[in-house]
Formats: sequence, structure tokens, C-alpha cells
Amino acid sequence: MSKVKAALKQYFSDFRYVFYCMLHPFKGFWELKHDKKARMAVSVTLYILFVIAGLIFKQFAAYSFNTFAVRPENINVFSDAGVFILIVLLWCYSNWGITTLFNGEGSVKDIFHYTAYSLMPYIIFTLALTVLSQFMTVDEGTIFTFLNFLGIFWTGLLLYCGTMVTHQYGAIGTIFAIICIALGMALIMFIGMLFFFLLQQIFGVVYTIYREVTMRY
Repeated sequence: MSKVKAALKQYFSDFRYVFYCMLHPFKGFWELKHDKKARMAVSVTLYILFVIAGLIFKQFAAYSFNTFAVRPENINVFSDAGVFILIVLLWCYSNWGITTLFNGEGSVKDIFHYTAYSLMPYIIFTLALTVLSQFMTVDEGTIFTFLNFLGIFWTGLLLYCGTMVTHQYGAIGTIFAIICIALGMALIMFIGMLFFFLLQQIFGVVYTIYREVTMRY
């Protein structure tokens, strides 16, 4: 029992470092990589919380601010989680591939961690807006939109700082790298879709030949 308590105490101590990275991104992400302060359990928790926060907003945010409230049957935890996992994988591997070409110093593991730690502002603001939407009117939509933008912007800023610190780029170099990473993600998706389409075509040809053979003999 004492080991469990010690493990939980250590976990919550590690989790508090997420808030330090939110407020001190340059030093926080530097220590995350070079001082080995990143923890896999914390990163996985943050990814799970990101998906849960989005689902909670879709399910419980007030009708006036929630387009998903019109068709709640379209909310699907498996599809949302699947899309999110795909985006994270594309981001991590495209990030690693592109930055390797540009002499970046981060590994896939480093990218995985700083991306997770960057998501905390979005998680907090999404959950807070879910609650606030119950008390806000349509006339206060500007405030709602601003707070939503603030959460997204803060997370985007942390991703920018994480990319800069992890790969040791300058300000302009980081922007260029992120643009290339986004293009790399699109290219990987295109190649993946093309490969899937070719597999479908091959399967169709093989199946057609099989039907012809079985019908003749």
C-alpha cells in the first residue's frame, strides 16, 4: 500500500510540472528534454484528457455555443479518439522526419512529450467553457469566442516554443519548420490514401479473377 501511495505522490508531483511548462515554456521544455523531467504516464494522461475534454464539450456544452448539440448521435468516442491518435502520429513522425533534415535535435519521444504538455491550456479552457456555456447568453458569444481562441492560441504558442526549444531553432526557423511539418503531414496522408486506394484496386482485381475461375470451374 505504501508503494502505491508513493507512486501516486510521485505521479501528481510530475503532473504539476505541466503547469510550470504552461507559464515558463522555454525553461520548462528545456528541462523536459535535457533534465529528463518528461514522464510517459503524464503525457498519456494529457492525451486522454484532451479527447475527454472534447467529448464533454460536444455532449454537455449549451446549445447556443455547441454545433454538435443539433445531432448528438454523431458524437462517437471511438472515431474522435482514432482521428486524434492519427493526427498525433502524423505530427510526431512528420515533425521528426522534417526536423532531422533540418538538423533538429529532438527525437520522436521528445516530440511526443512536448506535444502532450502543450495541450493543457486547451484542456482547461474547453472544460471551463463547457461549464460557462450553461450560464452565458448568446449576447455574450464574443466572450465565449475569445476564451476559446485564447485556449487554442496558448496551446499553439506552447507547441511553437516546444518545437523551438526541442530542436534548437531560431524564431523564423521554427515557423518555417512548422510549415514544412504541416506539409509533411499532408504528404504522408496523401501517400497513405494512395496506398490504400491501390490496395483496394489490387483486391478488386484478385477478387474478380477468383470469381471468374470459380464460376468457370
